[in-house]
Amino acid sequence: MAKKHGHTSGSGVKSRTYNSWNSMKYRCVNPRGPMFRYFGGRGIKVCDRWLHSFENFLADMGLKPKGTKLDRRDKDDDYEPDNCRWAVIPPKRPRSNVK
Repeated sequence: MAKKHGHTSGSGVKSRTYNSWNSMKYRCVNPRGPMFRYFGGRGIKVCDRWLHSFENFLADMGLKPKGTKLDRRDKDDDYEPDNCRWAVIPPKRPRSNVK
């Protein structure tokens, strides 16, 4: 029986936190994904505690604050509690048309 964590709905709407967890897994385990070569293809893994349990990910990371992204402190290490944090996304700079 599937656990109910309240981060997905029957209509397909998912929370920001759930989307981050799902995207993290996709980058690391799906060789057909466009970002796999930068993550799973480099040997970056999702820890066993998080791989099949959104509830564990949520318990360790908490809710994703608005304006943040899932970030690994050490870019060569895996997605695991001691290496991950919610990091503020820097504002985009406008492009300058320098010739």
